[in-house]
Amino acid sequence: MADAPLSGTTGTVLDPIFSIRRRVSVPAGGIARVTFWTMVAETPDALLDLVDRHRDPSAFARAATLSWTQAQVQLRHLGITHADAADFQVLGGMVTRSDARMRATATQIESGAGRQSALWPMGISGDLPIVMLQIDDAQDLAVLHQVLSAHEYWGMRQLAVDLVILNDRSSSYVQDLQIAIDSAVRAAQSRPRADGIHAPAIGSIHTLRSDIINPGARSLLLATARLVVVAKRGNINRQLELLSAPQEIVAPALKVPLQSSPAPDLPELEFFNGTGGFAAQGREYVTV
Repeated sequence: MADAPLSGTTGTVLDPIFSIRRRVSVPAGGIARVTFWTMVAETPDALLDLVDRHRDPSAFARAATLSWTQAQVQLRHLGITHADAADFQVLGGMVTRSDARMRATATQIESGAGRQSALWPMGISGDLPIVMLQIDDAQDLAVLHQVLSAHEYWGMRQLAVDLVILNDRSSSYVQDLQIAIDSAVRAAQSRPRADGIHAPAIGSIHTLRSDIINPGARSLLLATARLVVVAKRGNINRQLELLSAPQEIVAPALKVPLQSSPAPDLPELEFFNGTGGFAAQGREYVTV
């Protein structure tokens, strides 16, 4: 019943939630605004102080303005666009969720898995998630710069990640590419840190050469990395687009595009936003 108190219990669910209820009456043609805060503090007194400071309805507008301003400063500091930031957030989500779409193959993970201590000779602790960039051509240095910006962007968001840059260039020309990689890393690390917009320096950058480390170490890195970016596949946005491209079923002497089922006809919905809209003269909301 709508008037019954919330039970305060946990039911049969995959994950517990916390639930609150606030009754709001919206008159015809009127507007209601509800602000919801999630607050965390180290002590009860500090938490109550936060609650008191955010009771004022104008607190949300003030916080939103400050957040927007800080985001603009960060983007300008890194020299990236809003689209770049959105791509970095997608990659960061893949790291935190252990999304396997940009990991090594299951076979590579199974064959290369090993002890965490095997990473130590390469200077990698293994305590943090590993993002790996494979690069073998100086023409792909733009992707390296993108990944370095992503690493710093994640640090601003308190996402601690160890970045491993693996130089896969053949031995004859490996040194030229290594010099370019080291220069790019030094430039990124020497960037002035603007006060108030950076998290503490978390996560390290490691540059390695395939011709120097042993094959077992390379396999271990591939198996351990939460995310593997291959520079020759294009920039980050292009690689994310490839994840959503239609897959193909490959059979002996046959290559057939994977067919998706036809989209159903959409009902006539008011204010349809691509996901849902109002139906039955506003009495129902339909999510497609």
